[in-house]
Amino acid sequence: MLKPHQPTSHRLLCSLAFLSALTGLNVGAHALDGTTQKEVIVESTVALEQLVRQAHQGDISPERLRTERVRVERKLDAHLAKSAVAARPKEQLVVNQARTDLNQQIMCSQEFEFFGSEDRPEWGWYPSRQIQSTGSVVKVDKAGNATLTSAKH
Repeated sequence: MLKPHQPTSHRLLCSLAFLSALTGLNVGAHALDGTTQKEVIVESTVALEQLVRQAHQGDISPERLRTERVRVERKLDAHLAKSAVAARPKEQLVVNQARTDLNQQIMCSQEFEFFGSEDRPEWGWYPSRQIQSTGSVVKVDKAGNATLTSAKH
């Protein structure tokens, strides 16, 4: 029995756990501790970004990058299964943006895994020109002029 002096958040979490037990819903530890899908996805995005940066700096090999990326993705899947679901439309938009950012990092990782650290002009792959700031891309026009633009609109 909950006592009236217990914090409201604690009572809500206990109620959520009780209701999930009654209804048979799968509410994991992350949902009960308040961790959102966005937070879990952002953690994975940051981890992947750091791994890609290490690969570009020559600290880890493309093979090790792939192994670590797969590990991060598996950990993400496990955490998403336990995290609170974004129920409101605005929350879902935030989660979708976080997923977009994560997918961008996954693609960066896969490109490096495939092409490696050497420039390969025939594929348009130039890791020596890698932009270190996050969220920016280089766009080259037909005249060969490069401009740095924000990837996030």
